[in-house]
Amino acid sequence: MPDRTIRRLYPWGLAGIGSVLSALAGFAANPASWSILAIGLALTALVAGIAALEVRARNRIDAAVAARTREITEVNARLRREIEERQRAETLLLEREHRFRDFAEVASDWYWETDREHKFIYVSERIRDLGGFLPAHYIGRTREQTMMDPDRPPGWPEHLADLAAHRPFRNFIITRRRHDGTPWFVQISGRPIF
Repeated sequence: MPDRTIRRLYPWGLAGIGSVLSALAGFAANPASWSILAIGLALTALVAGIAALEVRARNRIDAAVAARTREITEVNARLRREIEERQRAETLLLEREHRFRDFAEVASDWYWETDREHKFIYVSERIRDLGGFLPAHYIGRTREQTMMDPDRPPGWPEHLADLAAHRPFRNFIITRRRHDGTPWFVQISGRPIF
């Protein structure tokens, strides 16, 4: 029975174990073999040390990647919140602008906006009823370019100076011609907003 147990553990049998033991004995008797064994053990220790360093480095890299991933996730969440806040603010601003335009349409005969070069960038639809022109007729043109009368109204140079200096003006009267050619006296007021 013990012989079967040994054979299971060492299938080559007792004779095989004996030859391994005699090889080890011969190895131990040879001093040159000890240096080979020492080199082998040193190389084994070196490989084991390198493997341990690799594992530690990989663990540090994994920890750094996990930390950076958490940071990026937090930054992305903050950016999403900021984008949502900006979108809500933009929606609110557009609603307020729409309400303001509605108010301006009701509160005055017509409403207009110009850019820094005094070119119309917005003209309310009401201009069609008053002057007979579509708002697009004015867009991209200066007030002077839209006047059909070659004569400039009294105070025109002062009015241009007010525009150039970005000063508000009130009740400036200009004469225009409607689409059908009839005169149209227009009293305008403006306040620069930048």
